[in-house]
Amino acid sequence: MKQIVFALILTMTMSSASLAQEDAEGCKDHPLFNRMPNYYLSECEEVEFGSMKFPVGEPDPNNEDKIKSETVEGRIMVFHYSLKEGAKPASGLQIMRNFQNAAKQNGGSILGEYQGGCKGMYEYNGNNVNSGTIPFGNGCTNWSTTIKLTKGNKEIWISLLSKLSGLRSSGSL
Repeated sequence: MKQIVFALILTMTMSSASLAQEDAEGCKDHPLFNRMPNYYLSECEEVEFGSMKFPVGEPDPNNEDKIKSETVEGRIMVFHYSLKEGAKPASGLQIMRNFQNAAKQNGGSILGEYQGGCKGMYEYNGNNVNSGTIPFGNGCTNWSTTIKLTKGNKEIWISLLSKLSGLRSSGSL
């Protein structure tokens, strides 16, 4: 397993079903990324040391539910963003490209990109953050990407999930 300093999980939700429209108490954006307009930070969590499997590469052409993953260990930070009530949502592709471009400007690499169609899950372990599994694919996530970048001597892995509708209206970084 690779040792990492941060694993960022970003979730963007398009539903406006949430009651509060302000950032959750104690939550602040990660300094590497600017927030998308019309979204608020609805939830954040942090695990000082845990592990997470990140999907990398292309899905298996014979089984789209199967995607190679890489397990990394370190600090895990989860950010959930929700769309403000009455605001026009950005598309899942727009959100994904926004974060990919920001990561590339900071020297990051895109390790995988996934559009709705698979029903797989990948896992991370630590104080039961998000119940330990993150769904991706058909009905769960319309767009997701795995990004890796290095800042100083720190390796940072990022998983972005953009949900247009469905299970809940929030997003995580």
